[in-house]
Amino acid sequence: MRVIYPFVTRFSEALAALEGWPVEEIDVSSDGEGYYRLWADLWASGDTFVVIEQDIVAPPGMLQSFEDCPEEWCAAIYWMPWGGFGAWFGAVRFRGSLTRRHPSLPDEIGERHWSALDSAFINHLRLHGYSEAHRHGSARHLTKGRPGLNETLFIGCAECGVPLPTEEVIASPYPKCAACGAVNNMAVSPVTVTSPVL
Repeated sequence: MRVIYPFVTRFSEALAALEGWPVEEIDVSSDGEGYYRLWADLWASGDTFVVIEQDIVAPPGMLQSFEDCPEEWCAAIYWMPWGGFGAWFGAVRFRGSLTRRHPSLPDEIGERHWSALDSAFINHLRLHGYSEAHRHGSARHLTKGRPGLNETLFIGCAECGVPLPTEEVIASPYPKCAACGAVNNMAVSPVTVTSPVL
């Protein structure tokens, strides 16, 4: 299994979490489509590969769980400051069996800018009949930001709607509500993103 660390800026904490694995560090800073070209090359290789983006800290054991998992598409969930928890391409593994079965998938991608690439790939995987990545816990995203789409929004508890503390939502995909005690699974709970009453 190849472990790929694409970067524009290296994050020492993210790299340290990959210690013990042979990591291919690949500079994608040439232009807005450098990341796409890397993905197209990885896909065409037919190899089983993991991508850990520059600002993602893999928890202990995650790479081994990716290697051991029989599923063709695995990912860790992590916090995106503008959209909540999800399983995007920040920490993802694809088996070569899947990429060899759909060798032209990268050519189907119209939007090739790095900022929309994982969404584009995921949408095309869905068109090919794949629903979601098999999830392997949560990774930590070093990019800081406030939950929701802007600073006037908050994420509410799925049970009672009370705002969840920003720090807890960013730190864990399972924040506990102080008001009702419910444990919110940010990857699957129907959380509420809403504007506070002023």
